[in-house]
Amino acid sequence: PHNAKIRALSFAHTGPHGGILVAAGSRLSYSVWAWADVAEEEGGNRMLSSMPPLTLKAIQAGSVEPNSTQEHRILCTASLSMGNTLLFSLCDSRGYVYPLTVTTPSEVGKENHQTVQMHAPLRPFSTPVLSCSLSAAPDGGHHESTVIAAFGSSSGQVALWALSLSTSSVSSWLLLELPMHSMGANGVALSLTGLPGTRGDGNTPTSQWKAIVVSGGDDQAVCIASVILGRAESPEGSSRNLGDIVVMHSTLVRVQGVGGAALKGVCLWKESEE
Repeated sequence: PHNAKIRALSFAHTGPHGGILVAAGSRLSYSVWAWADVAEEEGGNRMLSSMPPLTLKAIQAGSVEPNSTQEHRILCTASLSMGNTLLFSLCDSRGYVYPLTVTTPSEVGKENHQTVQMHAPLRPFSTPVLSCSLSAAPDGGHHESTVIAAFGSSSGQVALWALSLSTSSVSSWLLLELPMHSMGANGVALSLTGLPGTRGDGNTPTSQWKAIVVSGGDDQAVCIASVILGRAESPEGSSRNLGDIVVMHSTLVRVQGVGGAALKGVCLWKESEE
């Protein structure tokens, strides 16, 4: 069991009948669990089966900062499934975000041999991170998997970051800081849509995306940002490498007085095509 107060939960599927659960909270602690729906895996009727409907197996537990001398906490988590790799972001009260990856072997019979790796943190803010959301970008022929992350802070700012995942490491860089709220950005949701684009010669296609970032805050406002992202084509005069994701254009709309109290969460749903 988790040995501290749980303040955040997140899970991701590894298949139709199982997945990974991450719990985190006080003392910067976290626990990683594998869960499986045994009755469904065996094709049984859950109501009639004598077996428990779900099984949990502890994989790893610890603290992102074991030597911390103060009562800091992990306040929110988010998850993203990318094939055999699951990405979790653990966001804490010091302004740090810890990427955690869980890799499941693709070989039949080895699905339960997960590898958990905690990566070096990024620090979007010097204030607590209250909310986060993750979305995968198509690799566009690049060897690394690229993830766009949105983080909301207690100061009201929302930061957009890019994370590049290789087989053994996660690198990250700031894309954009957005002044969304005058007080805490308690909830943030991110949607990423591919856009057509061309390079300078007009023939070779390149990757471009439109990111929609929605946030709700203590100031009772909802903010919506539209951000166009693309691949860096020339590193000259830029701190980014060729092919890195960069911001090309952004707009921000703020809607005041949405609720009669502070907004604690937001979400985005894909509109039905019917």
